[in-house]
Amino acid sequence: MTASVSFFRILRTGLLNAWRNRLIATATVATLILTLFVITAVVFLNVITGTLASTIQDKVDISVYFTTDATDAQILALRNQLVSLSYVKSVNFVSQDEALTAFKQRYQNNPVLL
Repeated sequence: MTASVSFFRILRTGLLNAWRNRLIATATVATLILTLFVITAVVFLNVITGTLASTIQDKVDISVYFTTDATDAQILALRNQLVSLSYVKSVNFVSQDEALTAFKQRYQNNPVLL
């Protein structure tokens, strides 16, 4: 019985002091809410940033175009250099004739580009 009496006494005294010091109590609650909001926002942004970075990293695609006077040896030398890089997944070579055929197939319904 004494535990419940002391609990209610503590509760009544706490509420009475909070009522008397409303400004301080409001500032304390606002500070706690703001702190929880900032921590949640930082964690959320960290997760979103990590997900976006990994998604973008997987979708990077670089195209290299050669001049018409580039020799096959130069093209193969550059291809071998790119393949040797650890962060390059794949290297695809498309010849000039293959690129022209693909272009014509892709834009066959667009007479302006053809």
